[in-house]
Amino acid sequence: MKHTPLTILFFLFFSLYFGCLAQSQDKYTEALTIKKLNKNKLLFKFDFNTISKNPNYQNYFLFPKTFGNLVKENSLEYLRFSLTQGMYHLKYGEIGRYSPPGGELIATFETKEDLESKFRTVSRKISGIFGTSQKFSDLTISAQPFYTEFNSLESTSQRTHYSSLPREPVCTENLTPWLKLLPCRSKAGLASLLNPIKLYDLFYHSMSVEVTRSQENSLSFHQQLLLVVELKEFKFSQIFGTPLIGPICPFSSQTKIQIEGFSDYSSFTPTPEEIGNNQVGFILKENLNKKDFNLHYSPKEKTNNNGYNHNNIGNDNSNNGNDNNNNFNNNGINDENISKNQSIKLNRFLKESGKIRGGVITQITNLEKNDLHLTLYDSLPWFMRVYFHTLTIKSNFENKEIEITDLNLESEQGNESNLFANQASLLRIQTSQDHGRPSIFELALVLKPGETFQISVDYLKGFLNFEEHPFDGNRGFDIAPAIVSMHGKKQNLKKRIYYTDSLLLMLPTPDFTMPYNVMTITTTAFLIWYGSFLNNLTGRAGLKLKKKSKAKWIIKPDKF
Repeated sequence: MKHTPLTILFFLFFSLYFGCLAQSQDKYTEALTIKKLNKNKLLFKFDFNTISKNPNYQNYFLFPKTFGNLVKENSLEYLRFSLTQGMYHLKYGEIGRYSPPGGELIATFETKEDLESKFRTVSRKISGIFGTSQKFSDLTISAQPFYTEFNSLESTSQRTHYSSLPREPVCTENLTPWLKLLPCRSKAGLASLLNPIKLYDLFYHSMSVEVTRSQENSLSFHQQLLLVVELKEFKFSQIFGTPLIGPICPFSSQTKIQIEGFSDYSSFTPTPEEIGNNQVGFILKENLNKKDFNLHYSPKEKTNNNGYNHNNIGNDNSNNGNDNNNNFNNNGINDENISKNQSIKLNRFLKESGKIRGGVITQITNLEKNDLHLTLYDSLPWFMRVYFHTLTIKSNFENKEIEITDLNLESEQGNESNLFANQASLLRIQTSQDHGRPSIFELALVLKPGETFQISVDYLKGFLNFEEHPFDGNRGFDIAPAIVSMHGKKQNLKKRIYYTDSLLLMLPTPDFTMPYNVMTITTTAFLIWYGSFLNNLTGRAGLKLKKKSKAKWIIKPDKF
């Protein structure tokens, strides 16, 4: 079939029309936030945001089509996936939303039907996109949080599925597909700074993707990369191996660098400027082609031996509750354990008694001047058989035990005003099944200023089959951290998510050397017998003269 010039022009016109229409519906921005933290730590936060107002989920221009189809096929409202190397502690400062070590997957669906099957499909596709082992997020490690809100959506109770792989490794094989989701990839814009060789030598590294669908069917795709380095001064070419080389990404409507937490902006070269909304930084434009942008920071103020800036680290402990916080060991509030403007302090550790039993202890401290409304979500694997009757909460105020109120879930569920009617309320319990689902409990807590809650529960270690042990079974098993969700009294206050430390649990392990010993002894005995048998079987008898004073003939088999 021959195409006339008129037909070709017709198709070309409509292709350009729908392409421009899709382009007008997509918006893309880039931002880099550089923030000074405590103890000579610096935060580099890369934010890449794409918004698509496309109700038909077609004709994508900047929005990744892979995730658009994933949202459409699985009826997703919210999806977040993160890969993290290292553990971030709040004592370095608040950095907003961060992620626990390993891989974390959160998915919120439109309805409650067939959640497990949908989540299994989503985890497999995410595993294929980023080259991870997230597809192994089966029912033994995944669960449904009822009261912990991971996003700003409303009424997500019983529609969210959560899984965590704390031992998931992170490498360049995961970063490459993450960069390919950007409109300019790593060829232009802020992403050109991301050198894989440099990134994985840093103190903390976390990359994530977040997809949110609004009620108007508009899609928001947020890619974030958190880097925490330990330096007193820095230069782009020193951290990333290269300065920011133009041009900026042509699809970005705004590319900016924001500076936060520094007392003297004159220590930067070039000097930051006001960029609006009480922000200081740089608005990058196309003239970046003429000269490379190599931001340099050299502090002029003096620091003490611990690397603290006397001007930036406050010593106001009026709301810390020092007088009431000495009843719990290793939980004193001081400048080394908390940072300025820190709202909450978390500790989590194991209390083991022998190789059979143990306990998990979580400590939560309120560092605010007002009461804190929190929900605690803790999921423990099936081989930690939890005794829920041992669940206790102690307060450092008069070292008393807090009474746990068991709420009627059917009538109280989803009503946040009733969740915090008592100081400690048990919202939900899920008992574990051997080689099946994990143990889960959710608590609603109200902490007074300076108060510390110590939540403890005992468990019995389970026995794994020989095939269920990993290759390095004597190293132990990583336990995912507990999740603390902070709820504000005001409706417009964004909820914040915090993570406790992950744990390392030692389980009863068999003698992995026994098969090796049996094989060694068996093969050695067999070779001794087989060698002698084969030598006698294949040897030939012959005459050989033995040279002595008196010569005589002897029969001696030939050597084999």
